[in-house]
Amino acid sequence: MRSQIILEKTLDDLMSPRRTIILIILGTGLMVLLVGGLSSSENKSLEAQTQTILDYFTMFAFLWVAGFFLAMAVASTAAGFISKEHDEGTLLILISKPVGRFEIVLGKFFALVISSLLLQGITLCLCVVGLWAMLSLDPYVVRSLLGLLPWVFLYSILVVLVFGSIAVALSSLMRSRTKIMLILMVVVMLTFFIGMVPRTAFSDAYVSYYLYYGDLGYHLGNTMVLLLDQSSGWRMMPSNQIMMAVFTGTYPFSPEGSFDPDIGAWPSSLEMTNYVPPLASLAIWITACAGAMVLSAVAMRRKEIY
Repeated sequence: MRSQIILEKTLDDLMSPRRTIILIILGTGLMVLLVGGLSSSENKSLEAQTQTILDYFTMFAFLWVAGFFLAMAVASTAAGFISKEHDEGTLLILISKPVGRFEIVLGKFFALVISSLLLQGITLCLCVVGLWAMLSLDPYVVRSLLGLLPWVFLYSILVVLVFGSIAVALSSLMRSRTKIMLILMVVVMLTFFIGMVPRTAFSDAYVSYYLYYGDLGYHLGNTMVLLLDQSSGWRMMPSNQIMMAVFTGTYPFSPEGSFDPDIGAWPSSLEMTNYVPPLASLAIWITACAGAMVLSAVAMRRKEIY
């Protein structure tokens, strides 16, 4: 495959020691501090400790280490893949070689996916090690966390593919890296944070006008819940499901209606909103990824390079 040369060169650049160490520290450090700090506030039984740590780990995996942080790291890296080469004049040199234009895109994209997932695997494992050291976790809790990692990693693959493909498509279409990053920042913020406004402040309109169909964060959260439901039947506690309701909309945001005053307790688990089947949300993101790569191919074919 002729794009292999592009892949190897890009992979070598992306896996530089300095960049690798910085990304691992940023990804691991905040995750361990947040989960460890919130989980260590009370003395709890082993079962309660396990549930609490898994809950917080899942929440901050969605929001940070496999969420906002990963999406921004991937997007900022891929934003200059084509536009930077064009500005520096090296794209003309690349296309003069016996390699197709779209093969250049594929080589860079696959290098991005490989490097991002390698770093993500290391980061997730270090998060568990960091929590183990910080909280002196029981081996049972550590095993439970390790059992959760494969499903969080699968979710990470989706995040890398989606935001990587969107960034590559924009880099193929536009020359200004500033404009590309602004657009990517808006997309990432819409996905992880801005969507909480209509879900909570305008919940009736959100449902009545089917706004969830265009809610990027809902579809991503819906997909994550789909994956996590496969992890030994584990479910978040209702009190934390409400937090996920704010950030994803996958659970109903109605805390006053979730607590049962008759028994003075929460139900064992909240029912999902099921606005869209989780598999449909996954299909939407996969389609977005495929569409972005097709757009990259068309943009590169029509690109005037000089």
